[in-house]
Amino acid sequence: MPKYPLVLINWLALLAVLAVNILSVVLPLNELQADQISALYPNLFVPAGFTFAIWGFIYLLLIAHVIFCTRAMRQPHLAEGPVGQLIKRIHPFFIATCLFNSGWLLAWHYLHIGLSVLIMLALFSALLAIFHHISQSEKTHSLNYVQHVTLETPFIIYFAWISVALIANISGYLVSIGWQGAPLEGWVWSCIMLGIAGAIGAWLSIYWRRPAFTAVIVWGLFGVYSAQANKHEMIGYAALASMSICIVSAGIGFWQKRSLVLHNIQPARAERGFNK
Repeated sequence: MPKYPLVLINWLALLAVLAVNILSVVLPLNELQADQISALYPNLFVPAGFTFAIWGFIYLLLIAHVIFCTRAMRQPHLAEGPVGQLIKRIHPFFIATCLFNSGWLLAWHYLHIGLSVLIMLALFSALLAIFHHISQSEKTHSLNYVQHVTLETPFIIYFAWISVALIANISGYLVSIGWQGAPLEGWVWSCIMLGIAGAIGAWLSIYWRRPAFTAVIVWGLFGVYSAQANKHEMIGYAALASMSICIVSAGIGFWQKRSLVLHNIQPARAERGFNK
């Protein structure tokens, strides 16, 4: 794709998703705020309201991403080099994330909960594809600090948050169709999901050296702890245990990544992970 249409489409997609998000709060869509909809489908994995402030941080990072892409595609040495190639590879998936994000908000606010799960799965898949391309590029090109913050970090944070949100979204859908958790009690399912989230966070830190991903998982787990621990103490214990595992794993992942950067060695992933 020529560089200028790519830049224009990036901006249009970003502005569109920002507009839908703003309208969902200001209007709001279907005269329902997001927290009011969550209250319609109560479950023991819904995080505290303050947790969703992370969306503001995610959108700031996405704005930084599009600004960097705009500048990079105007500089031949970047546009034609590894950085430009990475931008072009993740470009269609970035557009897809904007479309799916907007679609999810519309489905959620108009109470099409099953459809919202399908759209979030598509959003998760698009972010997974971006993660794959970023990880592949690391084998041949080392990003500098600015490139790391604008090309990698936005999508690592975004991907991590959607991983948590997807679990909560599926939980809400199950409540919407009347499933009560049989044969297990609701708090047991919540503990299981907290364990899964913690395991994903630990795996991404230690195996893929993505402590930023794990930090977001910790934030989500803290949100669940704050909202649900007073309803069942076992949920509190499970959340604390998962957070502890993630924090230790993030420390290990950070140290591993720091060592690699200091020695200018990129992680070898030719025969593992997404290359399997």
